[in-house]
Amino acid sequence: MAEDKTGKSLGDYFKPLDNREKEKAYPLQALKAYGPQSNSFLRIYAIRYGSSFVITGGAMKLTHQMADRPHTKLELHKLEWVKKLLQEEGETPEFVYLDLDNDE
Repeated sequence: MAEDKTGKSLGDYFKPLDNREKEKAYPLQALKAYGPQSNSFLRIYAIRYGSSFVITGGAMKLTHQMADRPHTKLELHKLEWVKKLLQEEGETPEFVYLDLDNDE
Protein backbone atom coordinates (compact mmCIF):
# COMPACT_ATOMS: atom_id res chain seq x y z
CA MET A 1 0.00 0.00 0.00
CA ALA A 2 1.32 3.47 -0.84
CA GLU A 3 2.54 5.69 1.98
CA ASP A 4 2.37 9.44 2.56
CA LYS A 5 5.35 11.62 3.50
CA THR A 6 5.00 10.59 7.18
CA GLY A 7 5.24 6.89 6.29
CA LYS A 8 1.56 6.18 7.01
CA SER A 9 -0.51 4.14 4.58
CA LEU A 10 -4.22 4.61 3.86
CA GLY A 11 -4.95 1.77 6.27
CA ASP A 12 -3.43 3.77 9.13
CA TYR A 13 -6.04 6.51 8.70
CA PHE A 14 -9.17 4.34 8.55
CA LYS A 15 -10.72 3.20 11.84
CA PRO A 16 -13.86 1.08 12.39
CA LEU A 17 -17.06 3.12 12.09
CA ASP A 18 -18.27 1.53 15.33
CA ASN A 19 -15.84 2.50 18.10
CA ARG A 20 -16.60 -0.80 19.87
CA GLU A 21 -14.81 -2.59 17.00
CA LYS A 22 -11.49 -0.75 17.38
CA GLU A 23 -9.53 -3.97 17.94
CA LYS A 24 -11.30 -5.90 15.15
CA ALA A 25 -10.77 -5.95 11.41
CA TYR A 26 -12.93 -8.07 9.11
CA PRO A 27 -14.02 -8.17 5.45
CA LEU A 28 -16.58 -5.55 4.38
CA GLN A 29 -16.15 -3.62 7.64
CA ALA A 30 -17.54 -0.06 7.66
CA LEU A 31 -14.75 2.44 8.33
CA LYS A 32 -14.17 6.14 8.94
CA ALA A 33 -11.18 8.44 8.62
CA TYR A 34 -10.85 11.80 10.33
CA GLY A 35 -9.52 15.07 9.00
CA PRO A 36 -5.88 15.96 9.64
CA GLN A 37 -6.52 17.53 13.07
CA SER A 38 -7.30 15.36 16.10
CA ASN A 39 -10.71 16.94 16.81
CA SER A 40 -11.77 17.25 13.17
CA PHE A 41 -15.45 17.08 12.23
CA LEU A 42 -14.53 15.93 8.71
CA ARG A 43 -15.15 12.23 8.04
CA ILE A 44 -14.43 10.03 5.03
CA TYR A 45 -16.34 6.72 4.96
CA ALA A 46 -15.25 3.46 3.34
CA ILE A 47 -15.75 -0.30 3.28
CA ARG A 48 -12.76 -2.60 3.84
CA TYR A 49 -12.44 -4.82 0.76
CA GLY A 50 -9.54 -7.24 1.05
CA SER A 51 -6.43 -5.11 1.40
CA SER A 52 -8.19 -2.18 -0.30
CA PHE A 53 -10.82 0.39 0.62
CA VAL A 54 -13.96 1.37 -1.27
CA ILE A 55 -14.61 5.03 -0.44
CA THR A 56 -18.37 5.60 -0.13
CA GLY A 57 -18.47 9.29 0.78
CA GLY A 58 -17.78 11.87 3.42
CA ALA A 59 -19.47 14.39 5.67
CA MET A 60 -19.06 16.98 8.39
CA LYS A 61 -20.17 15.06 11.49
CA LEU A 62 -21.50 17.41 14.18
CA THR A 63 -23.72 15.01 16.16
CA HIS A 64 -22.94 11.96 18.27
CA GLN A 65 -25.06 9.54 16.20
CA MET A 66 -24.91 9.49 12.41
CA ALA A 67 -28.64 8.70 12.24
CA ASP A 68 -29.42 12.06 13.91
CA ARG A 69 -28.84 14.17 10.77
CA PRO A 70 -30.02 13.65 7.17
CA HIS A 71 -26.59 14.10 5.56
CA THR A 72 -24.86 11.57 7.84
CA LYS A 73 -27.83 9.22 7.70
CA LEU A 74 -27.33 9.22 3.90
CA GLU A 75 -23.69 8.23 4.46
CA LEU A 76 -24.84 5.27 6.60
CA HIS A 77 -27.21 4.26 3.81
CA LYS A 78 -24.38 4.41 1.24
CA LEU A 79 -22.11 2.28 3.46
CA GLU A 80 -24.79 -0.40 3.76
CA TRP A 81 -25.63 -0.23 0.04
CA VAL A 82 -22.00 -0.68 -1.03
CA LYS A 83 -21.47 -3.47 1.51
CA LYS A 84 -24.53 -5.30 0.13
CA LEU A 85 -23.32 -4.81 -3.44
CA LEU A 86 -19.87 -6.19 -2.61
CA GLN A 87 -21.40 -9.19 -0.83
CA GLU A 88 -23.57 -9.95 -3.87
CA GLU A 89 -20.73 -9.52 -6.39
CA GLY A 90 -18.30 -11.75 -4.49
CA GLU A 91 -14.61 -11.83 -5.29
CA THR A 92 -14.63 -10.03 -8.65
CA PRO A 93 -17.06 -7.08 -8.61
CA GLU A 94 -17.07 -4.61 -11.46
CA PHE A 95 -16.39 -1.14 -10.07
CA VAL A 96 -18.10 1.85 -11.65
CA TYR A 97 -18.55 5.48 -10.67
CA LEU A 98 -21.80 5.94 -8.81
CA ASP A 99 -23.45 9.33 -8.33
CA LEU A 100 -26.04 8.97 -5.57
CA ASP A 101 -28.23 12.06 -5.80
CA ASN A 102 -30.51 12.92 -2.87
CA ASP A 103 -33.18 14.27 -5.23
CA GLU A 104 -33.92 10.95 -6.91
